[in-house]
Amino acid sequence: GAQAGAKDSKLGVHSSTNPPSHRFQDLVGPSNTRKARDYETYFSDEGGKKLKGVVEHVFNGGRYKVRIPKHSCQIGLILHGVKCVIADKNDPEIIKNLSEELNIYAKENLLQRDVEVEVDFCDKKGNYFGTIFSGKKNFATILLEHGYASCNSFGSQQVRHLAEYQASEEQARSEKNGIWGHANTS
Repeated sequence: GAQAGAKDSKLGVHSSTNPPSHRFQDLVGPSNTRKARDYETYFSDEGGKKLKGVVEHVFNGGRYKVRIPKHSCQIGLILHGVKCVIADKNDPEIIKNLSEELNIYAKENLLQRDVEVEVDFCDKKGNYFGTIFSGKKNFATILLEHGYASCNSFGSQQVRHLAEYQASEEQARSEKNGIWGHANTS
């Protein structure tokens, strides 16, 4: 059968040669800032096109490590245009709970999944800012609809999907989802 044919042809696991190694340049973290800034050229040459990737790690609901096979690298990607609920020790219990809920939601929906990313820019610390699409849906929009994030259009960089984000935030506010479901949240 097929296995005998593969053995005779020395294909796959029956081959005497080593399989090709796939090496990815890790551009995440303070020690890789210069390399990350150097790679920005590759992404700006794409002209804002969607790139295929895989989410390798979820740092929190708004920050991810994404492998980009086309450029053989892994980047730290922050969702551009939204501010996710991230709790610290001084926050009320409800914010801590929402932050934990968001982290679980992000891991369940993105971790080790195929995604598409739009890279907008890289900051001076080597962090990339952009958009993650899961299926055909903008993940930041999903977070806004659940009330896990709010719009953040401050800064010198233009937010690509701002109108969509504002509409999703307004929907979450009217439905009192997530952070909007509590009276002391403005």
